[in-house]
Amino acid sequence: MATGVTVSGLTDSVANVQVVGTSDNAAVTFTSSVTGASSDTINLGTGADSVTIDGNTSGTNAVTLATGSSGAEAVTFAGASGSAVIDNVTLGSSHSGIATITYGLTGTNYATVPGGTVTNALSTDIIIFGADTGQVIAGIVHGTDSTTASTAITNAITAAVTAAHDVGYTYDSTNNTTYIAENTVVTTASTSNTTVIAVIGSHTPTVSGIGGGIHIG
Repeated sequence: MATGVTVSGLTDSVANVQVVGTSDNAAVTFTSSVTGASSDTINLGTGADSVTIDGNTSGTNAVTLATGSSGAEAVTFAGASGSAVIDNVTLGSSHSGIATITYGLTGTNYATVPGGTVTNALSTDIIIFGADTGQVIAGIVHGTDSTTASTAITNAITAAVTAAHDVGYTYDSTNNTTYIAENTVVTTASTSNTTVIAVIGSHTPTVSGIGGGIHIG
């Protein structure tokens, strides 16, 4: 990749792709589209990068953006009701600006395993719940915190089903992790309407005014 220029239109339809661009500060646009099992590893520099991973239904994807990245990064994971994929993002530890991360439905393991983990999030960074972009998130409910991950996840989901298009969150002090859940309908949570994400650290999500989106807080 060329340093300091915009690199756009990079696409890949092969499973288990690796992109190594940590020393390149270009603004990179990358799309991976694989149907089925795939574990992609994407490492990029400090540019305003855009990464989309779409289609894979199992595996673990890891997107890492460089320390000191300039913000304005956009990372999108499609997810699906029948998916078991895990999508992780590590933002630059001293990034500026606002990073936006979109998560689709968590899928088959939503009740026990988050659809992904976000590391180094700032309070202003945004998570967008891809299954509910037509709605502005209005209700954010703090569920009962727990020292056990499984209980914290359950409690976040319970808080999310308080009303349609609500977000629920809890904090697991043992693992220093905030679990954030969103439900598209006010019924029992299911693979077709629930998204669960883990964010490292203690966070208090706030409304963003963006369709399906919250500030991580």
